[in-house]
Parts: sequence; structure tokens; C-alpha cells
Amino acid sequence: MGFFHSKRYRSVVCAIFTVLLGSTFAFFSSIGAAFGQEKLVSDKESITFLRHHAGIGLSFAGGTPTLGGNGAMFSALYAYSLSPMLDIEASLNYLGRTNGGEQDMRFSNAWIGDATLMFRLFDASDRFRIGAGVSFMQHSFAGGSSTSTDQNGVVTRTPMQIYDSGSLGAHLKFEYLIPLSQKLDFGLRGQIHAFSTPFSGTTYMPGSLGGSAGIGFFVRGNW
Repeated sequence: MGFFHSKRYRSVVCAIFTVLLGSTFAFFSSIGAAFGQEKLVSDKESITFLRHHAGIGLSFAGGTPTLGGNGAMFSALYAYSLSPMLDIEASLNYLGRTNGGEQDMRFSNAWIGDATLMFRLFDASDRFRIGAGVSFMQHSFAGGSSTSTDQNGVVTRTPMQIYDSGSLGAHLKFEYLIPLSQKLDFGLRGQIHAFSTPFSGTTYMPGSLGGSAGIGFFVRGNW
């Protein structure tokens, strides 16, 4: 029993304990360093800067120049990132609507082209973005033929009336991006358009002198 209480025994035990403690610390330190390095690589991959973006979207717009003043708006877009904070985007939007029957058909549609600067307010990882830019709208309206019969049985057909006009305007866009992967985003977007009096052609629908507001979603790919 004297051996277990000797100074030599205590020194040996302390040395073994120190070696085990140091080995354990080194082991967990190496695991932590490897995990940290893997996380750093993952973070770097997650913020890879991709310059090209293209997508399609669908929204509901009110106050439009189409019949009824509201309806679905289909969009296609392409954007180029000038920096992680700023994109320049070109988009084409379409609205169309038909009313009436065979005897009195009416149709109106509008093509709206946008050039937009989209920017983040705070940092490159911010999901909320706002944009502003200029717009051009080509609006068309066609009133279908109608027929009438007088007391003598003579049928009169009114020819179709076609109106076509072009307007310049401005717009604001607000969007929230949700990354689905490094190369695919889902976005929620609201947009407001305002147009001047048509500078070309003639207009039939009074709404084509104003603007529209809409909200919807889009999906875009990045490369």
C-alpha cells in the first residue's frame, strides 16, 4: 500500500492524466477545426456571386387598361448583376382580356416593357430588394362587328373598330427573394406602373392613360 501513497506513484498518475487530457483536447480541437473549415467552405459556396438571372412570373394587376380594369399579368425577365448589391433588369409583361359574344366581341391587350435598376438596401445577403425604372406600353383595343336589321329586313353590319396606342411611363417594384438553391430563387413581387397620355396612335380605354398596381410571384434561374 506504501507504493500507492508514494510521491513516485502520484507523479506517474499526474503524468498519465496530463497526457490523456492533452490528447483529448487535441482530438476535439481537430474535429472543431475540420467542422469550422467545412462550414467556411459551405458559407463561401452559399454566397457565390452569379451574374445572370432569368425567370417567369404571374401576378394579379388592378387598374389596367384592359377590359374590366384588372386581370392576370404574365411576365418574363432577364437581369444582370452589376454587383452583389445592384442588378439591371429587363422584363416584358402581358395583359389581355376578351368580353362579349359573337355579335359584339371586344378585345383589349397591353404589352409593357420595363427597364429597372434593382438594389438591396443593406447588404448583399439581404432578401428584400426595391427597384425603379422606365416603362413603355403598347395598348390595343378592338370592338367586334355587330349586326342590326331594319324594318325592311336589311341587315347592317358595323365594321370592327381598332385602336392602338403607345405610352411612356415609370414604375416601382418591391420584391422578397427566397433562395431554393444556389441556382434557383422564388420571389414575391409587388409593382406599380404609371403612364402618360399616349404619344402615338389613339386610345379608346380611359385606363390606358393611368397605370396599374399588381402583386404576384416569379421563379428565376441563376448562372
